[in-house]
Amino acid sequence: FDYLPQASFKAGLKNEEVMTLEDLLHFMILDMANDAAVIIAEHVGGSESNFISMMNRKVQEIGCTGTVFANCHGIDAEGQYSTARDLAKIVDYAMKNPTFVKLFGAKNYTVPETNRSESRRLMTKNYLLEQTDITKYIDYSVTGGVATHTNSSGSSIAFTAEEKGLSLIVVLLGCRRDFNEEKSWVVEYYGNFDESWDILAYAFDNFKVCRLLHEGQSMTQFAVSNGENHVVGQTHTSMDVVLPKDARLKNLILKYNIVNGSLVAPIVRDQKIATLEVCYRSSTLAEVELYAMSSVSPANNSGLDIQSASKSDSNLSGILKFLGYACLVILGLLVVYLVINNIRRAIARNRRRRRRAGRRRSR
Repeated sequence: FDYLPQASFKAGLKNEEVMTLEDLLHFMILDMANDAAVIIAEHVGGSESNFISMMNRKVQEIGCTGTVFANCHGIDAEGQYSTARDLAKIVDYAMKNPTFVKLFGAKNYTVPETNRSESRRLMTKNYLLEQTDITKYIDYSVTGGVATHTNSSGSSIAFTAEEKGLSLIVVLLGCRRDFNEEKSWVVEYYGNFDESWDILAYAFDNFKVCRLLHEGQSMTQFAVSNGENHVVGQTHTSMDVVLPKDARLKNLILKYNIVNGSLVAPIVRDQKIATLEVCYRSSTLAEVELYAMSSVSPANNSGLDIQSASKSDSNLSGILKFLGYACLVILGLLVVYLVINNIRRAIARNRRRRRRAGRRRSR
């Protein structure tokens, strides 16, 4: 490893020393050992140059647009660069690997004795996570991370933290580090750790996690052309989002986009029917797929013979029409009878009154 700069971090590995990959990974993460990184690269990629090509392909796959690697250990090199955003994407991708999570969160590790060396005790250089001599930076919300410092690049750190359900990935690059003027080895201001505290306080004080969607939650109703009824869209996943602490869920904007622009029967249950975009102010918080809560059959899909049904309906209609006419005639005759009967009774009463009146006059 003579080609590594003298000031670079090294594990002091020796020729023909036998060591496990796990031990080398702890050297690389906890001790920032550049020689361990080279050995790992050659073991995985066959050569350092081939491993560097693998690294560059992978970061492009996960959406890093401002990163190019020229070596496997991170020492300054011509043509090598990255951004805080890209490094956060890399950490986010790596956190899906349980082995990486364990390595990233390790506070210390003992490398067992090898055929060429005695056992060695490693301690993280991330003072937010653990440090026996400098304890003022320890923050119990921090779950893992690595910190570095070089004269040319300043102090940097990438770490994860979690509190009250809010998970953070923080990357700081090129922070200022101040040393004592008389004792040049004494650090008076670490920069990356101090600024990390400020960022953690700001994030946890001003943001919150909200459960936006629940698995199986019904969202809205969609019209179905030629369908017996409309269809309700539901989610198949739960979704949490990060919002400012003063934000209200009622202020979220829901944008529905129907698959192919419209829905036509038949619709099958659990068929994808739309996507939902959830926005807050000018930012898109989440996008999820919506599925049919129930099936929808075509409106004319009765399963009967149309011609027979029409004939039967016609006969039934004729019978009902005849009965209706008959009822009207009977009702009319009844009305006429009642009217005539009332008239006859009135005439009879008048005659009786006149006869009684004549008899009284004759007396």
